[in-house]
Amino acid sequence: VIQYGVMVVLAFLYIICDKEARIYSVFVWSAFDKQDFYDIVRLSWPVMVDKATQAASKLWLVRLIAPMGKTALASFSAIRDMSQFAFVPAIALAQVLTFLVSNDYAVGNWRAIKNNVKKVILMALFMVAFILLIF
Repeated sequence: VIQYGVMVVLAFLYIICDKEARIYSVFVWSAFDKQDFYDIVRLSWPVMVDKATQAASKLWLVRLIAPMGKTALASFSAIRDMSQFAFVPAIALAQVLTFLVSNDYAVGNWRAIKNNVKKVILMALFMVAFILLIF
């Protein structure tokens, strides 16, 4: 929650403070149409289901491991924390890619979109692999 909150604040400040990025700003207090709300829910429900199943699967796995004792729970917790730490660069780069692609999409620069996706995936691969090798 803290990470997403910080990212929202930083993105908001970037859009407000940068003169070129102001074209992407949204006037929050404008009239909010019901159809806009339904469109947002329709577009975002797959992400909500994905995040909910990931969270539920970890809780379910903890409940399955709990009868095995403290050592098993501690081991699972350490492995889970290591995997989450290893994928932090991939998550951060995915957010950066979202900004890059949205800017290029607005101007129809398909070649830049393709190149940015390739570069970011390659960077994420190396960073995650490096952290996993350290572990």
